[in-house]
Formats: sequence, structure tokens, C-alpha cells
Amino acid sequence: MFTDGQLRRVLHACDRYPERNSFGHDNPARVHAFVLTLRYSGLRIGDGVGLRKEHLDGDRLFLQTQKSGESVYVPLPESVVDALQEIENGNDYFFWTGRGLRKSAVADWQRSLRRVFADTKVSGNAHMFRHTFATDLLTPACCRRLE
Repeated sequence: MFTDGQLRRVLHACDRYPERNSFGHDNPARVHAFVLTLRYSGLRIGDGVGLRKEHLDGDRLFLQTQKSGESVYVPLPESVVDALQEIENGNDYFFWTGRGLRKSAVADWQRSLRRVFADTKVSGNAHMFRHTFATDLLTPACCRRLE
């Protein structure tokens, strides 16, 4: 699980991420949106990478998970929705081109996250966002973190 301080450092590092890649995308915004999505949706990294624009309906996320086929419904904070809506990559996915293997795209995102964690000196991995999300769900509403 990430602490609030670690999450702030990770998000700050996302904003310092190199601007462009071979596809010419706005990388800081994409990495920032990816981290927020994993943190506030509880999705596995593969489901985050495969997140389609049609899965977002207003501030609600609806999809079936790749691994188990389970239906997921998660309301997202406005900041996450705004970050997702800022991403424009010209295809149906937020974080993938839809071409090639999803497994390869997941490996690319794992490398990106390792770079962010190294920049912040935070020891972490994508699954820790899921732990943080689950812990917040189990915390009484009066004690939950505020964004």
C-alpha cells in the first residue's frame, strides 16, 4: 500500500516524465492519468492498459476484467475523469494503441512505472495501487483519504 506522501511523490514524478515517445504522445499526462486510474479504480495493470474509452460513462467505469471475466463498476473521482478525458491518442483505448499484444503494452507500462518509482525513490509496483484502493474501501468513510 502507498502512503499519501508516496502517492504525492509518484504523481509529481509523473509530471516530470519525458514529454514524448516514438508515438508522439503527451507522456506526462498519460502516465499521470494511468497512475490515477490504477489508484482509484483498483484495476490490475492489464485491465488498466486495455481500458477502452467506451468503458467510461460520465464518472463511472464499467468493464469486464481480462483475467477473471468479472464485471467491474467503479465510480471515479472527478480528477481521474478529467485526466482521462485529457488523453487524446486517436484510438479507442486510453493507454494502448490496440495494435500488437496487450502483454507487450503491459510490459511497456511496467517499465514506465519503474522509471517513475525510481525517480521518487519509492519502492513500489502497479499492484500496490490496487492494495491502496482496497484499503481505502475498507476504511470507514469518516477516515478515508481526501484527494
